[in-house]
Amino acid sequence: MKIGRIVLSAAPYAIDQPYDYRIPTELEETLMPGMRVIIPFGAGNRRTEGLVLAVTSVAHTEKKLKPVLVCLDDIPVLDQEGLKLALWIRERWFCTVYDAARAMLPAGLYFSLQDRYVLADGIDRETAYKAAGRSGIAQQIIDLVLAGKNGAELRLIRESLGTSDPNPVLKNLTDQKILVLETSAARGIGDKKEKVAVLAIPPEEAMAQVTPKRRYAPLKYAVTELLCTLGSASVKELCYFTGASNTTLRSLEKNGILTLEQREIFRRPQMEEQAPVEPVVLNQEQEAAFQTLDQLCAAGKPAAALLYGVTGSGKTQVYIKLIQRTLKRGRTALVLVP
Repeated sequence: MKIGRIVLSAAPYAIDQPYDYRIPTELEETLMPGMRVIIPFGAGNRRTEGLVLAVTSVAHTEKKLKPVLVCLDDIPVLDQEGLKLALWIRERWFCTVYDAARAMLPAGLYFSLQDRYVLADGIDRETAYKAAGRSGIAQQIIDLVLAGKNGAELRLIRESLGTSDPNPVLKNLTDQKILVLETSAARGIGDKKEKVAVLAIPPEEAMAQVTPKRRYAPLKYAVTELLCTLGSASVKELCYFTGASNTTLRSLEKNGILTLEQREIFRRPQMEEQAPVEPVVLNQEQEAAFQTLDQLCAAGKPAAALLYGVTGSGKTQVYIKLIQRTLKRGRTALVLVP
């Protein structure tokens, strides 16, 4: 049997420690340290995200271990050095290991977990309502599950029941094999989008509609006039340049003059090629600071220094030359910008 030592995103600092989970047969060859997984946690077996610290093989264990449910990564997102760094950060700054790991990962790698309840295989509508009995909460939950194409999200169930606690009823229906809890993971960050207003009719028709009412509805006229020139524009910019509000735009949409759409904003702009920069030339004071700091870098021992200078005195030039010298030595450099 293979066992994974896993730290959990749901564990607060007081109980932040590696927990043992059984690795299913289908994941034994692929699951490695540094990968993220979904595991059940706590008495209610709440699905949560975890990070694998180590994988070990044992012949037998007396403990009844819960299984790893899903592996979220194809390859490890952190190597052994990254995992050791996360453990060190926990001890140094009193955060959880998972929080430390998250700080080292790009935001686009974060997952958002969604719990939803669906009917178990072989359960029809009549059987589900029979299991619900006279419980109004159970009947309402069954209604929500049957109304959804893919069941009902836990968030939707809680919102629909208001102050009523659905957990005991959900546990009862799950224990009866009427409902099944499914957990899916989606990227926490998707494509960046903005709302855009697009002219829906020819400019002549649009202006003919708003011109007679220009005195009474000047903002509608201003928005329509601008759209007739541009064809489309972001809602944010339209409101900024005309003084209109979202209510004005929705009114124009209702009148058929424009449509409101969502468009993707590309995060990475087109980069133009730049000519190579000239070699860094330091003045006398900068050169003195550089030589002192470079001696610390070359010593090969841990060291720290404060380079003091007013804005515009050329501290960055010293940093750049230090980095260039460090790279020539075959080492690496990390620049942190506030």
